[in-house]
Amino acid sequence: MVSPANPGQRLYRGFALPFLGFRLWLWGCFSLFALLGQSVKHTCGIRHGFQSPWLAIHTLRKQAPSIYQLKITLRGARPPIWRRVQVRSDVTLGHLHWVIQHGMGWTNSHLHSFTIRGVDYGEPMPDLGFDELELRDEQSIKLSKVISGKGFKFSYLYDFGDAWEHEILLEKVLATEPGASYPVCIKAKRACPPEDCGGVWGYRDFLDAIQSADHPEHEEMLEWAGGFFAPEDVDLNEVNHLLKTLSHDTTRFEG
Repeated sequence: MVSPANPGQRLYRGFALPFLGFRLWLWGCFSLFALLGQSVKHTCGIRHGFQSPWLAIHTLRKQAPSIYQLKITLRGARPPIWRRVQVRSDVTLGHLHWVIQHGMGWTNSHLHSFTIRGVDYGEPMPDLGFDELELRDEQSIKLSKVISGKGFKFSYLYDFGDAWEHEILLEKVLATEPGASYPVCIKAKRACPPEDCGGVWGYRDFLDAIQSADHPEHEEMLEWAGGFFAPEDVDLNEVNHLLKTLSHDTTRFEG
């Protein structure tokens, strides 16, 4: 017959079992953090020395911002004229301005502004007497601070005279592709209209004139356009060549 455990043994067992469970739980936590650290360490490219998982995660987040896939459509243009671009979420509206200029094919010859949730952003020019525009500085606003998520829309206006209005749609939020360069244009439809042709309505009249040899302004419009204009053609390679000239900080960029 086994004698019942004395009070001391019962106390020891009552303490040892929970303590053993705690040690196993603690060992499991350290093992998990070690695996996580190795995984993030490999992802971040850390080859030498120790780095804590928390610091590695912070490094990964800092090095890999989200990528916004945007569709930029020229409003009122028929057939549609648009570009699909991918940009980093941590760039500014000022950077996006240049992405639109190079992506569409504009020459940055006129004023512009963004309108997001009823607020206008652009390039403040108080020295030129444009205080009444009340534009917030686009160079101080990151996309991630004003774009709320997939399906979000806002507008970009170029040339306040011709009033080329663009709708910008956030189609997707993507992870950064290793080795990829941003911004990049992945698809484009139709050529950008010529500058100073009178906006969407003037562009339609321009196309009518150059596409009909019987039009009274046919020769004049062709000469004005440089002798040739192909409304269906867009050179994606040339667009991406221009986009590669953009630095992350475009504060002093002049095109």
